[in-house]
Amino acid sequence: MTALADITAAVAAAQQALAEGAIVELDGLEAAVARLCEAASETPAAERPALMAGLAALADELDRLAADIARQSGAAQRCRAATAYGAGEES
Repeated sequence: MTALADITAAVAAAQQALAEGAIVELDGLEAAVARLCEAASETPAAERPALMAGLAALADELDRLAADIARQSGAAQRCRAATAYGAGEES
């Protein structure tokens, strides 16, 4: 499996875990993407179009993952606030 495929699979797994309500750890993802981008500059010209398409698709998936994390974080904050202020309790 290539580095791009590995990262794409890790992002997909994180998206699935978030969809199931889990908290995900993304340690190492930023460094892996940085290494991939650095290696891309050394890719032979004939292979660049396919790599660039893969990188664009990865960027889209990373954007979706960021949005999913933001939604999960917002929902968790609302839940904590509701619990802290006793939302739903009758006085």
